[in-house]
Parts: sequence; C-alpha cells; structure tokens
Amino acid sequence: MFVDRLQLIAVDHPADVEAYPNEGLKARPSGFGLTTTRGAKPVARATEDGGRDVTARVAAVDRSYPDGFRLDAIRGYAETHALTLDLGADASRAVLLLTGWTDYAFSGDNVAASQSGRSLTPPALQVKAANGEWRTAIEDVGIPVGRPQTVVVNLRGKVPPGSREVRILTNMRIYWDQVLVDSSGGGFPTVLTRIEPAVADLHWRGFSAESTPDGREPYGYNYAKVSAVSPWKQLIGSYTHDRSLCLD
Repeated sequence: MFVDRLQLIAVDHPADVEAYPNEGLKARPSGFGLTTTRGAKPVARATEDGGRDVTARVAAVDRSYPDGFRLDAIRGYAETHALTLDLGADASRAVLLLTGWTDYAFSGDNVAASQSGRSLTPPALQVKAANGEWRTAIEDVGIPVGRPQTVVVNLRGKVPPGSREVRILTNMRIYWDQVLVDSSGGGFPTVLTRIEPAVADLHWRGFSAESTPDGREPYGYNYAKVSAVSPWKQLIGSYTHDRSLCLD
C-alpha cells in the first residue's frame, strides 16, 4: 500500500445534527461527500423472509441483527434474502441509515463460487409498487466495510411519492444491526477544516489485538494491546515488512 497524501478532516455541525460521509463499498465508488440528518428514528417495522418480525433487532446498535437467512457452503455467500422495511413515512423524502457489518468472501471463496456458476449480488434497494410488485430503485447501495459502518441511502427522487415499503435484497452475508430513517430534509450547515500532518513516522509496530464483548463476530481491535504475531493466517510467499505510519 502506497499512501500519497493523508489529511484529517474535522466536521463542525450543530449539536442536534449528525453528519455521515459517503461510506460503503460499491462497484462504482462515490466521491467524498457528507449527508446531514436530524432526528433519525427506527423504522416502523422490519421483517425477514417468511414474515419474521425483526423490528427490535434493527432498532439499535447492539450486536443483535437479522440473521435468519440460510448460509451457502462457500464463505461469504448466502441464499438470496430480503430485509423488508416499513418506514412509517413517505419513503420518497427519506434517507436510510444502514449500520452493519459484512462477513466477507475471500479470494479463494470467489474462485470456488465462480467455478460453480455463482457470483455475489450487492445489496439492491427495491420499492413496493401500488400493484404489490417489487422493482429495483437502487442497484447497489453499498456494503459496510468497517465493523460496524453506516451506509447512507438517499431515497429522494429514487422512489415514487407515497411509498412506504422498501427492501434490501442480496445474497451476501451482510448483517444489518440498526436501520434508521431520516425525513428532516438534510442540508444542515457544516464547516470542514482540513489539517495536514506535521510529522509522519513509518516504523514497525505490530498487530492490534482482536477484541469482542461476546465471543462473536464482528471483532474489534484493542489498539492499546499490541502483539508481534498476526491474529490471522499467514500466506506463503515474499512480502514487504510490516510497517505502521504514525502521524502527528
């Protein structure tokens, strides 16, 4: 990895406003941008396939998420499944805040899947039409790559006025921990301050210890506890030495 430039960007905003950067991995990356929200609330109802009510599971970030979908034998893959959301408001004026994590397929898993004719389908957002049929409004909302990470999905201009029900459809192992809906209209003032590093020091550091409060994924990292041994499998081959870049 070659880092050409690093900056710290501080975002000032009103105390009752939240600011979210464009995050989430997509086939076509979005440029840098911010979405501001105020008073985002849990969805009115959330259900998995089969009608299982999972509203409580997506109400807060608490490591409790809809997980009723069937897993494929290949890591990172699952049967195509949907999370259906009743927003309780006009979806055409809403912004969704999807917080979750992804159990990834590794390169070997994708090779195995390709050899058996399978491929990953990124999460698409569909809207329920007046006739009861589902149609795709956004082909790729993005997947959370942090643990956890919030993916912002702006529905304005993407779904018909008066729509209330949408669903997230995918065959990836994505676990949505919280789903909030914001209807404030956004556009709240922000001030961005870009700070250049005064000092950069490249050196050996080690590996931050993995941590988990309940023994389950997703794992976090304890940056105060450093190990010289990596917590993951080391692949055979020649590599550059491990280095950490510390900035002041």
